[in-house]
Amino acid sequence: MPTTLPASARAWQLFEDGDRPAGRVAIRSVVKALNDGVRAAAADPGLRAAIKAAKKVRSMYWSASRLEKSPEFRAVRAAQYEAFSKHIEPVLGKYAAYGAADSEPAYVANSTLNGMVLDALGITDDWDRDWLRY
Repeated sequence: MPTTLPASARAWQLFEDGDRPAGRVAIRSVVKALNDGVRAAAADPGLRAAIKAAKKVRSMYWSASRLEKSPEFRAVRAAQYEAFSKHIEPVLGKYAAYGAADSEPAYVANSTLNGMVLDALGITDDWDRDWLRY
């Protein structure tokens, strides 16, 4: 099952000014921007190329612990970090006033992107997913 994007401010744990409609509209735009940032990071050409290279050799590494130590998987992690820095961190900074710069939205974005990477690599076993999660 593909990883789905968080759809609400509650999922992102953002501040919401419930008394003012303008605050709710602003939070909706923050959630949309964060989801768009995660989508852009997942579609980053560098990350896609690293995933493609790792998929070619994935069958050689029969366990998550061996896959984690492979140079191809380390390249995927490096590309994932670059994609996060390039596409998600600017959004977190831009919407800091709405709570996007807090640790929870960054964690949710990283966890969602990580799930997308593991989905793309074809890693569906719960044990392996838990092992490879960071």
